[in-house]
Amino acid sequence: MLRSLRGMKSVACEGGTSLCRKLLDADAVDELHLTVMPVILGGAATPSLTGLPSEFLPEERRFKLLSFTPVKRTGECVLRYQRVRKNAPGVHG
Repeated sequence: MLRSLRGMKSVACEGGTSLCRKLLDADAVDELHLTVMPVILGGAATPSLTGLPSEFLPEERRFKLLSFTPVKRTGECVLRYQRVRKNAPGVHG
């Protein structure tokens, strides 16, 4: 599917752990929008953003915060991040 989208300027992908993990594994995430909610889920089988705690990504992906938007009505906060790539101009690491 990603190959068929070549040339597109942006694509929004909404999904759960499986989609997020596959896109991160394919190095296809340039921007990340996360919603922090005033709810805590728990338990050993509770997945993280990229899967179960035992399924770490092979290497880290770094992002920088672009904006955060509190939603007073629900108590949520929307965080918007941009991918930081090691070989990008002005990026050290």
